[in-house]
Amino acid sequence: MTAGVDARLRSSEWRSPLKPMDSCSSTPSSTSSPGTSFMTPGTSPVVPEAAPPPPPKPVEPLRRHCMTEKTFFKASWCDFCGGILVGSGFKCLGPCGQKCHRGNGNGTFHCHAGVLQTVCEHGAGPQKPAKFKLRDIPKQMGRDLLSFVKEQVVTEVIREQRKLGHFNIARSVIDEIRTRWENDTVAWILFALQLGSAFALYAVTYIVTLLCAWPVHGERGWRLACVQAIHSANLLIMFEGALCVLAGFLSRQVMLYSAVVEAFCKEILFVNPQELNIDLMEAGAAVDMMLRTALPRTLALGVCAVAIWLREVWFA
Repeated sequence: MTAGVDARLRSSEWRSPLKPMDSCSSTPSSTSSPGTSFMTPGTSPVVPEAAPPPPPKPVEPLRRHCMTEKTFFKASWCDFCGGILVGSGFKCLGPCGQKCHRGNGNGTFHCHAGVLQTVCEHGAGPQKPAKFKLRDIPKQMGRDLLSFVKEQVVTEVIREQRKLGHFNIARSVIDEIRTRWENDTVAWILFALQLGSAFALYAVTYIVTLLCAWPVHGERGWRLACVQAIHSANLLIMFEGALCVLAGFLSRQVMLYSAVVEAFCKEILFVNPQELNIDLMEAGAAVDMMLRTALPRTLALGVCAVAIWLREVWFA
């Protein structure tokens, strides 16, 4: 038995469980754990620098449908409208497995567009079919023909717009916006607009109120005008802050539904957003970061306006 152990010790294939093997080679790793470092005698230990915190992850977009065109030789039903489905249609290859008409359905304008506006997830389909009769087959085939004609019209219109160069113009404008966009600069511009609008409303309200209150209250009219002007400016700042919060919520929704919107544009409008250099995820993230910078400034402006208003009301 001792000879067998000695043979294992001499073998290059055997290694001690205390010495991990390198992931890219069959020799034992010569490096220690990430938190330690070797040092020679007479030298000070080298402390590794702390890694910077990772950037915040963007919102994970919802799963879009992966629709493929399919010919239904056997009569089935549409999971969107519940009507009979025969001939040309679409089927999702994702986990939902929904199938739908290519256009008009049983009481619906566009089943394919309706399905693309939803999220592809388990349990979304198939739905319970509606009752249909044999005479519904030619009706639905007529609707499919009408939908096909609509698709050809939209395709020709988009092709004509490309030939006229409208897509190139839109792409150049979007590229210019992407080049000039800086979160901090846009946030300061937004703050300047808020401050300017508040001062403008203050001035207008002060003049109008003073003209109306001076004949009745005399010298006390200027203080009443000042209180009313600050109150109006404060309401405007609060309204602008609410708009910033709403815009932040909408930007998060844009990031969340970015894949769904892109699929809808490609398959229904026949326009690829990437062709126009439009990235909904990137745009939503940029707006969200800008609003995160602008919202504290708006809150500070609102707090100052409320403090001034309370002071004027107290001494009025």
